[in-house]
Amino acid sequence: MITFCDKFFDLASNKSPVRNADSVVEGTDIDDFAHKSMARIMIHEFAHYYGTEVTADRQLIILPDKQAVDKNECKLWLNELNKYIRVPATVKGVVYGFQFVSNLVRDQTGNEQVGKWREDRESEDWIPGELGEIGPAAGTMTAEAYAYFAIMSQVPFLSPFESEY
Repeated sequence: MITFCDKFFDLASNKSPVRNADSVVEGTDIDDFAHKSMARIMIHEFAHYYGTEVTADRQLIILPDKQAVDKNECKLWLNELNKYIRVPATVKGVVYGFQFVSNLVRDQTGNEQVGKWREDRESEDWIPGELGEIGPAAGTMTAEAYAYFAIMSQVPFLSPFESEY
């Protein structure tokens, strides 16, 4: 059984990547339409359900929410303010949003800063971070990727974005 809480239905009034597709123009940030839309959340949750399998020896394998990584492959966690941080904490930051999905499959060839991060953009000091799981398997075996694949198949003009992560 899949249960959606009442608060979920408050998202019905948000911009939808399907319902409002005609207002999307080239260069539109995909998360302007997707991050808090009912369509993305429902596909994400259904991906957990339909992506779950039972092996021959009756083991349950659930399609997970992967731990998020930044653009240099450093693992991300959440602090008490629910903000992504690069210092290990109790709560793992998970892949929610297009940038974090794309970070899982980012080609790190030639990136001299793999596994490193800066405390702020002005600093020249790079701090070693904890490497996360990346690659095609990581990028496709997470529920959020399926939600964005579905959205991008419906709205051809949405483009990825760059952020500090």
